Amino acid sequence: MRFKRLSAAALALVMAASLPAAFAAPADGARGPLQVVPISAQLPEPVDLPLPASYQSQLFLNGEALDASAIPGVAPNLVPMRLLCEADGGMAQWYEEDNQAFFYLANQRIIISFADNSVELEFEPVEGVKATLVDGVTFLPASFINTLEGVEVNENPELDVDRIDVKTPNGTPLMKLANQLLETAALGRGMQSSPAELEEVYGEAMGFKAEYMTEGVAFLPMMTSPDTLVLGKAAQGKVDALKEFFDAYRKSQEDTFSWYLSQNLPKVQNAKFVTEGDWFMFLIAENADEAVELFHAQAAELE
Repeated sequence: MRFKRLSAAALALVMAASLPAAFAAPADGARGPLQVVPISAQLPEPVDLPLPASYQSQLFLNGEALDASAIPGVAPNLVPMRLLCEADGGMAQWYEEDNQAFFYLANQRIIISFADNSVELEFEPVEGVKATLVDGVTFLPASFINTLEGVEVNENPELDVDRIDVKTPNGTPLMKLANQLLETAALGRGMQSSPAELEEVYGEAMGFKAEYMTEGVAFLPMMTSPDTLVLGKAAQGKVDALKEFFDAYRKSQEDTFSWYLSQNLPKVQNAKFVTEGDWFMFLIAENADEAVELFHAQAAELE
């Protein structure tokens, strides 16, 4: 089990609360200006060749073009990390005292030390890879991004234009619907988990088994909220077992929020377990009814 990944995701959520104001999301939820805030105050090193004034590569994430118009110019085949990570639902954090940045992409943690622009992946040094800084924006080679688990990068050498296509697990039909449901339900992303990780957490306590699902994803709550989304495909004959588990899960949340932050209790009492063919969704969220409608409308697209 990738427990280190799970821990990294949880750590990211905790650390996000301590970000300085310059890196906090705007109150209206807009993401545009945040994507190009410098990740480091360090100035770029001098280069021998003149760089273009703005980013020249066409950057696509899971088939959708990213707006890189505010990104400074750089040598070809480099990827602006903050823009990419945030567009994929990850994050970028700069720790001024340590002179380091953490980037979260596809549930993996990339650490850059600006003293020498060295790169680590999950705290393991990456040989032969250096970050590039231009006007405070951090770039990494597309070839390195291509080595991340679950990520594919096509630099399109056959084209006459510079185009970089990045595919991540968020580009699958399952994750696209999950992200739509998170937005519709007004649900924080929580701690993303696989069926195997669900079994690690709830196997002994509530009897959940990863074999109940052939595929799926879960977004589990942190301490102060019951918000939960589990979306997946039930294994043959396992719908009743899933329903039994989620009944127990809902009851445990109800027991907690009946006395702790009880303003959340109505959400728990309105928890939903719905199916569409072999697909199911369990949800505790503010806009649960709207999300149920979306699930029924879109579940057929998962096949």
